[in-house]
Amino acid sequence: MTDSRKVLTSVIASVVVIAVVVGLVLVFAIIPLPTFASLADEPDASIPGRVAFSQWDNGDLCIWTVDAAGGEEPHEVLCDTDIGFADLLPGWTPEGMLLVQEFRGESQAFRVIDPETGTTLNRITGDQVDTSRDPVGRDLYTAPDGSEVYTEQDPGSPRVVVQSPTGVEHTLLEVEGPKDYSFNQATWSPDGEWLLVQDSEGRLLILAAQGDPNPRILVDNSDNWSPASWFIPGYTEGTWDPNE
Repeated sequence: MTDSRKVLTSVIASVVVIAVVVGLVLVFAIIPLPTFASLADEPDASIPGRVAFSQWDNGDLCIWTVDAAGGEEPHEVLCDTDIGFADLLPGWTPEGMLLVQEFRGESQAFRVIDPETGTTLNRITGDQVDTSRDPVGRDLYTAPDGSEVYTEQDPGSPRVVVQSPTGVEHTLLEVEGPKDYSFNQATWSPDGEWLLVQDSEGRLLILAAQGDPNPRILVDNSDNWSPASWFIPGYTEGTWDPNE
């Protein structure tokens, strides 16, 4: 097949696909999922730190990390049947170690994990933890300047909303999608410059906190009910020191 025929075939195929999608939308009111660019394909070196997230695998909860700038495959840290859900899991220590919550029968503990090897460095039992401040359920919904972020789940039109310390709100991201599509979580980066948004498809989106017309996908297969967390060296926001 000549190059011109290949190009013509490709164009015809694209037109057919677009026509089918448009036809489905018009006839059956089927709205496609919103699409975003990928940091895996086009990394952005201006985005600092690493993000930890979780996935389920045959009954085990698996913890993964990935460079927030993209451009690399996620790194699997560990999979374990004894770790489970918490308000924010996994977490980070100020030194960049991972923190996971462990459940064994009636007992609970926190494990400090080396994010490179998956080795348990420390295990802190429930009676050693200061219960006045939950080390995993820390608040990452408030930026260092006091701005807060939340999601609104309007059917077919979810939004990410930022509220300034003075109470002024503005919509940072709004998309059109199927009625069951939603943004489940939105959390700040430790420096307050970025937001990490999880959608109902298990995608982790990164967008600039000052406004971003082009949110990008960091990973597309996280567990969408277990919030991800962000670590930037030198920032203690959102971390927990097990030695305190």
